[in-house]
Amino acid sequence: MFCIGCGAKLDDGVRFCPSCGRKQETFTEADVNIASSEPVSESVEPVAAVPVVEEIPPVVEEPKEAVKLDKEEVTAVPAEEEVESAETSDESAEAQDESAEQEENGEQTEESQENEVYDVYCGKCGAKNSSDNAFCLSCGADLHPKEYNSAEKSTLTSKKVLMIMLPIIAAIILVILLAVFVVCPILNSSGKGAIANGIVYVKDNDIVVSKLNKIKPYTIASHYAEDNAEDTYGTVQFSDDGKYMFYPERIDYSGLYELYWRKSSSKKDNGEKLDNDVSTYRVLKNNKVVYQKEGNLYITDLKGNKEKIGNDIYEFHISDDDSKVLWKTNENDLYVTTLKKLDKEKLASDAYIVYDYSDDFERIVYTEYNSGDDVSVLHYINKGDDIKVSSDVKEIEAASLDKDPVIYYYKEGDAAERTLYDMVDDDLLESDSKMKEPDMDDYTKMERVESFFGTRFRSTIDDEYYEKLEEYSEKESRDRMRETLKETKFSEPVNDLYYYDADKDSSEKIAENAISESSMSIYLYNTDTVFYSKIDEDNTPKIKFSDLTDSSRYYEAINELEEKYGKAGELYLAKKANSVKVDIDLSESAVYETRVDTDNSQIYMLINDKPGEEFKEGDLLTVKTNDKMLGQVDKYDSSVGSIASVADGNVYYLKDIDTKEYCGDLYMNKNAVDHDVYSSAVMTNGKDHEIYYYKDYKASDSEGTLCALKKDKPVKIADDVFSYQYYDGKHIALLVDHSAKHNTSDLKLYTGGSKLKDIDTDVSMILY
Repeated sequence: MFCIGCGAKLDDGVRFCPSCGRKQETFTEADVNIASSEPVSESVEPVAAVPVVEEIPPVVEEPKEAVKLDKEEVTAVPAEEEVESAETSDESAEAQDESAEQEENGEQTEESQENEVYDVYCGKCGAKNSSDNAFCLSCGADLHPKEYNSAEKSTLTSKKVLMIMLPIIAAIILVILLAVFVVCPILNSSGKGAIANGIVYVKDNDIVVSKLNKIKPYTIASHYAEDNAEDTYGTVQFSDDGKYMFYPERIDYSGLYELYWRKSSSKKDNGEKLDNDVSTYRVLKNNKVVYQKEGNLYITDLKGNKEKIGNDIYEFHISDDDSKVLWKTNENDLYVTTLKKLDKEKLASDAYIVYDYSDDFERIVYTEYNSGDDVSVLHYINKGDDIKVSSDVKEIEAASLDKDPVIYYYKEGDAAERTLYDMVDDDLLESDSKMKEPDMDDYTKMERVESFFGTRFRSTIDDEYYEKLEEYSEKESRDRMRETLKETKFSEPVNDLYYYDADKDSSEKIAENAISESSMSIYLYNTDTVFYSKIDEDNTPKIKFSDLTDSSRYYEAINELEEKYGKAGELYLAKKANSVKVDIDLSESAVYETRVDTDNSQIYMLINDKPGEEFKEGDLLTVKTNDKMLGQVDKYDSSVGSIASVADGNVYYLKDIDTKEYCGDLYMNKNAVDHDVYSSAVMTNGKDHEIYYYKDYKASDSEGTLCALKKDKPVKIADDVFSYQYYDGKHIALLVDHSAKHNTSDLKLYTGGSKLKDIDTDVSMILY
């Protein structure tokens, strides 16, 4: 039978409902049938003082077993619903495991204490009842008079409700304020809530996660890399919302691994395998994964439904908005595929080298393959339109394609045929051309010799012959050297520089006999400028041929020739079709470093006035890149050892560097900010471009004191730091007290204060 008040299932003969206390009537089978088709409220008179209870039968949840769906069932269920179901199951399983673990330790959760069932006796009639009954089965009396029953709750006045709700409302407001002012800054500090995902690291070849709270670090994978894969490294990635984690297992010596995913909040070793033999992967914003396996490119969702994008893959790139993938095959076919519908478009059939592309793949620069001459055909793809820019191209410098397309390239010019001999003043040519091979007969004399046996004649050769013969032999050696010099072109190519105007689809020659200064231009990538030098044939210094005759320094002299030839020109800066001379003499100076300062429209250059010698210190110059002052050079500082960084209009560099310890004084905009700074590890981190560096660095231990510039003031982070992982200015994971013998360190967390938080010990590396 069922309660006429709340619908709860009752044993036969029960007079009062244990759930709501409603007195029950006796029904015949016919009455029950009538009641099932008519509203109960019309057939039964309401009873006064009986509480009003929502008429929903109680549902007893049974433990759910994991059910594996076959392929058809999985396909029929929407991805989002299945993932949410999986997440709910994970959370339920975790809750059950945690509850079981607490009970094993002799602890009880509040819920388990509340649900514990025991015997109680009715205070009115003395009948025995179960504690989970609200009313006596015998007389209907309230079994828990000290607690508010549902009737009392329903009769609370609005004033009492307000008094109860005020603390709840205040608590909700407090939680919201904490979320806005405490949690959100942490989650958003790195753009993707990096620290919220926890610290992921390797310990004893296990992948371990620390969530930075009272929960102890827990292992999510037990086999990070194979024994023979000591030098390999696999990346850990999170979804954009931090909800899912992707990680490698069993990395082998060739860098291939098994790729897994898991719910970030799960504490179980329950990762789902996506595939084997993965070489590289990328997590998209929609939580799908693009990865390469055995030369094939795939995309898969979290259910493991994968689709092939292409095969025979040489390289692939994902657009900034994750909507497209650009990929090239080993046969030099170039494709772009939309990742939503997997529509494939072939862009080119002979894309030997892809030099540059815009973030949306609308603009691409590539060259055709050429198996013969050392030249290529340059192509520019603009929104699917393949434009042949030029043939016989020697070198490409595609400076910028994202905004206003800027492309520079070199073609072979007249000066390209110049050889080493063109740089020699052959001061021995005239004398050598007159020299003839000595004839032995001219230096032979016959002498008459008397002896016991009679008279005989003996020939003698004058010593002068051997002297002449040695001179001639040296002359022949010089002739062979001349032939070698005439056949040897300079290793530094000399070509004509062109600028391609994409809007006009036309090229313009900027300079003849130009030498690419790619070492200077490397930091100009994604700008509209490029450095080059020009050969001044009339004023190019030459080496006397007589200085090359010493075979012991022949190769040294050849290197000297090439060095002089490569630095004999004048330095120029090109901005599109406009080109200006830069007041730096490359025959007297060597450029060691360049950095771009976009905030101030200038380039920092570090030069030394003693080219060819080991670099120690030099002058720090600025070269303007704006249209009005293009190429203008100003001296910024002197005795500079290296440029550390340029960020937000500030330049950081080191002076007075100790060449043995590689430590020096750190400067910011001509002001010394710290000393004894390790020159090889000054880095910019975070959206605020904070400068981090090591002090008192011990190269033998690969450790030092990690410091940061905060508001232009040095702040010590920690001592004995081996390496670190930056999350935001107040969260930095540190590996300290490194053991070279075991290749392990202690893992600690910097949280903005002087005291570090201990995370774990014997850690091999930080993955995330």
